[in-house]
Amino acid sequence: MGDTPNRNRTVITKEVARQMANSLPGSPIVGYFNENKDDFEEHNRSIEISNGEFKIKDTTRPYGFIDLNAKVWFAKYLDDDSEEREYLVTEGWLWTGQYPECKRIFASEEGNNHSMELYEPETKGTWTKDNNGKPKFFIINETIMEKLCILGESNEPCFEGSHITAPKVQFSFSDSFKEELSAKMNELQELLSKGGANKLFTKYAVEIGDSLWSALYSYVERNFPDGTNNYCSIYRIDGVYEENEQKFAILQNRFDMKYYRLNFSINENDGFLASNTLIEVTKSYTPSEVPQFSEEAVQAYELEYAKKNKSEKDKDDEEDKKKKKSKFAKEDDEKKCPKCGKPVSECTCEDDEYGCKKDKKKKYSLDEIPEYVEL
Repeated sequence: MGDTPNRNRTVITKEVARQMANSLPGSPIVGYFNENKDDFEEHNRSIEISNGEFKIKDTTRPYGFIDLNAKVWFAKYLDDDSEEREYLVTEGWLWTGQYPECKRIFASEEGNNHSMELYEPETKGTWTKDNNGKPKFFIINETIMEKLCILGESNEPCFEGSHITAPKVQFSFSDSFKEELSAKMNELQELLSKGGANKLFTKYAVEIGDSLWSALYSYVERNFPDGTNNYCSIYRIDGVYEENEQKFAILQNRFDMKYYRLNFSINENDGFLASNTLIEVTKSYTPSEVPQFSEEAVQAYELEYAKKNKSEKDKDDEEDKKKKKSKFAKEDDEKKCPKCGKPVSECTCEDDEYGCKKDKKKKYSLDEIPEYVEL
């Protein structure tokens, strides 16, 4: 695993390999054994013609499987070309009793060459191009492991030192092994009857602070606020995924720690549109061991978001005060006396009922004074 392309011109980084590791448990180990060569071959397929139609049929056979609780780790190996490379490693079972031909894997320390098959619908990446604009190599960004394949000695794996070998430490089965295996088979059957084990979804490309993240965070904060003011929302964004072209976010309730799915769409015309319904997926969703979003980065975003919102709120409050002040001043200026119709400041009425100003000196006429007229 690394940033350099392998033999089949693909690049799988260590980060992508970590994501692939989640899909290893339960994967079958397949192969095609050629009895004439007394060795395995490669990813064999045959072409069948039926009713005038061509069909491609996989002719490999399952020779074992990766246990649901298998260990998965990274290890460095020195390849034949004396270059040290890091590989994703796991453990698996082979049915040597049912298929004795796979015992040849344990006959030598090197074992057999090995390869893998990726699930094409869930494999996404980008092509790099050379100076002439032609495809150079394919960088895999997202994928799911479909099968592990045993190869023959003459078939080179895509990764230089990829092998399937016997365990370094030999072991023997305990008396309770059959009971343990039977229990695991029952557990697997129960999972399958319920629609399969916990689903693995394709992560959708989104970064903290970009337009999609900001729209999603604002929606969650606005629609599910935290009344205790400990956080912006009662939910945290655990990851953003895509399944059959449906984009969705997994939210975790900060108080009961349950997981919920929020479907959404995003496009140039409508922007971000979220569903009004949250779907609980606590039993079917398994959080990734490597979080999609750094907790420290999310906390930094939340602080900046709260700071920005407070600044905008203070600005809006100040604008509202100015508008109200201006409105009241304008209303005072335009207030008119209902008796004479003139502005209060110009009104000469002296009736307190209308609230007219009394700051002007009252004008008197001597003819209105009875004593003067009588005199």
